[in-house]
Amino acid sequence: LKGAFCVNEPVCVKQVSTGKCPAPQDGLQFGSFCDLPPTGVYGCRPYTADNVPTTVTYEAPLDCSNNPAGDTPVSIVSANQDFCAPEPVCSGTIFGSCPNIQDGLTQDSECMVIDTGVYGCVFMAST
Repeated sequence: LKGAFCVNEPVCVKQVSTGKCPAPQDGLQFGSFCDLPPTGVYGCRPYTADNVPTTVTYEAPLDCSNNPAGDTPVSIVSANQDFCAPEPVCSGTIFGSCPNIQDGLTQDSECMVIDTGVYGCVFMAST
């Protein structure tokens, strides 16, 4: 992809996984998203017709409103239910927050790259 594109700061770059990427504009039909390529530093990648995000929304399976653990329901690999965590949460290309000990969760979880190649929450290894 050639060209320079406009975006407001903070920008997705180096270690900034929560930065912004350019929206659709001339030369960038579908916009872009923050991603962690094999180089190991964050950068913006263009959406294509095959991976443009949809506007479909789903009801959250867990109500975390006003929960002291965080406002967003998050799944943990191998857990039987979702738990609450604060934004930004660990998911996809974002190295973010994972649920910590709370009602029904007896151990903390941590954010790491999981088997599918994206960030996800996992239970911490016991030492």
